[in-house]
Amino acid sequence: MTVEIYTEDCLSTLPHFGAGQPCSLILKTDVILYRGHESASGMAPGELPASLKQPINTLHVQSGVAEHILSNTLSFRPSESALEILYQLFQDNLQKPLEMRQRYNEVLALNSVSHVVRPVRSFKGDLFLRHPVTGNVTMHQHPYTDLPHFRLRTAHPVMTSLHALGLLFFTRPAIRRNDILYQMNQHCSKAYTKLCSQSSTSQTPNHIDVLPAVSCKRKRDGSDGDVHPCNKRSRRSIMLEPEPVIQVAAVLKRKASVHTECPPSKRGRQHFDMARYLPDHPRVGPSPRLRPSRAAKSAALAKIAPVRVSG
Repeated sequence: MTVEIYTEDCLSTLPHFGAGQPCSLILKTDVILYRGHESASGMAPGELPASLKQPINTLHVQSGVAEHILSNTLSFRPSESALEILYQLFQDNLQKPLEMRQRYNEVLALNSVSHVVRPVRSFKGDLFLRHPVTGNVTMHQHPYTDLPHFRLRTAHPVMTSLHALGLLFFTRPAIRRNDILYQMNQHCSKAYTKLCSQSSTSQTPNHIDVLPAVSCKRKRDGSDGDVHPCNKRSRRSIMLEPEPVIQVAAVLKRKASVHTECPPSKRGRQHFDMARYLPDHPRVGPSPRLRPSRAAKSAALAKIAPVRVSG
């Protein structure tokens, strides 16, 4: 007895058929949702985005079916036995380190998997099936229980299960929680969240390993790149002994008092005698230059200024 093998291009939304066209199952915008499945299926980090243009992510369907695939209203769901094998692979891999996980394409039972057509609840249009040998076309109506199983040309159950998972979220929560696809997704999401938290904690640098910040004013040698110490000394390093701290009370009024001998200051500072703040014995070495008071400046200017003769 010959068993007919229906491929995905044998299904159409119209009574006439043409050549099958390629259609991607998972798009680039969907990759972030399936990072946990990438790790659980034995893929290397970043392999899932690179597989989007590969045959494992490609269906060969009629144009009408391709529109429903891209709009997530129709899917080719792997059989329950295939999903159980895939779920077991996920559970085993998530308990092993990355270098010891088994890849999805190493499981021989997943290479020849049958799929069933699973639309969303709102989809109730007519579907047409072409016989792979005779070419006869038959019409099938909702709920499509008389449709046969399909053998996909190049798409892998890892990708078809992810596409079918997207349609699962359009079902009622009570039905969704009992589905094996939903359980697989929950298991992968929790494992991936735990892995991300552990990696972020382990990548926190130790404070001992952090190099101190180097001033941008320090120059590097062009040959070896060594950092040379800065030759510029701070101003306090030339002082031989500490200077006495002079504290002057701030004056809120803008003009000086009439009892002071100096002219009014713009900043409202009062005149004070610097002599009583100087040390009794002279200091050895060069002394810092002190700014003369305003009264001393006025006296010096009076000596060098020409004397005006009143006419």
